[in-house]
Amino acid sequence: MTVNTLKALVLFAALHIVVAAEASSNAKALASLKPAASQTPLVIYGKDNRMDVFEDTDISRRELAESVVAIVPASFVQKGPIDAIVNGSKYGEENNLCKSEKFWDQVAPAYCSGVLVADNIIATAGHCVMDTSFCASANFVFGFNINTQGKDPSKVKSEDVYSCKRVLHDEMVGDGADFALVELDRPVVGRKPLRLASAAPKPAEDVFIIGHPVGLPAKIADGAKVRRNDNGFYVANLDSFGGNSGSPVFNSATHEIAGLLVRGEQDFKQQGSSRCAVSYHCQDGLCRGEDVTNPDVVKNKLEDILNGGGVAAAHR
Repeated sequence: MTVNTLKALVLFAALHIVVAAEASSNAKALASLKPAASQTPLVIYGKDNRMDVFEDTDISRRELAESVVAIVPASFVQKGPIDAIVNGSKYGEENNLCKSEKFWDQVAPAYCSGVLVADNIIATAGHCVMDTSFCASANFVFGFNINTQGKDPSKVKSEDVYSCKRVLHDEMVGDGADFALVELDRPVVGRKPLRLASAAPKPAEDVFIIGHPVGLPAKIADGAKVRRNDNGFYVANLDSFGGNSGSPVFNSATHEIAGLLVRGEQDFKQQGSSRCAVSYHCQDGLCRGEDVTNPDVVKNKLEDILNGGGVAAAHR
């Protein structure tokens, strides 16, 4: 297991539990963890709104999902001349979940999520890229989803698997902004860069999230609202998991990227006297909420990089 993969898992788990950015020292202590292991978090606010891409009746949101990317250890991806196989353990088995949990038997190989914001640049969470070996050991897999009923998400086109050329920028400011911009090895084909909003949504505005919770094939979760704005981030009641780290959060009215998910509430809990776990549920107005890095912070840095030349044009 690669060090950067473990570090991303440990960092996000620590951020969810203590809402801090001091988790890098814990990676070695949990060196036996695999992507999407039992430390990876999940919380549901009110109704469970998570769904596979094909289940969403909103065509425009299904189209947005095609620009969301799974960040997967390169060792988990077997590329052939035409197709690639993304290997991974079953979500329920890996996390010791009760059989009643949604998506129990789906594979969960990803450890973070991201979104295409320029022809060859993805945005993700800063703590996903912290290790110096990140570029050498990460693959970026587009189309890791179930966009038609019965589709095997493990099988993708080899042309939809990319590697990292360089990390253009990363930052993790305590409990504030947390994001990174990564240049891919080549321009992305057949996917549209998505637009970053110029400002964070305001309290009570509707938002939704698309990403790879606990490493699963992409899920869309709507029905969330912004609770409050803070310095460099805002808080919303999004149904999100650990692998959602770096997932784009969208403004429901404009469908612009309204930020990147980075941390939040405690997650799995033991089911009574049983030995299996279930997702942690909160009423919509309760629990701490999920933190989202403001979109303007990411947009401003992206434009600085693009104005410096050497990378593809952004979607403005």
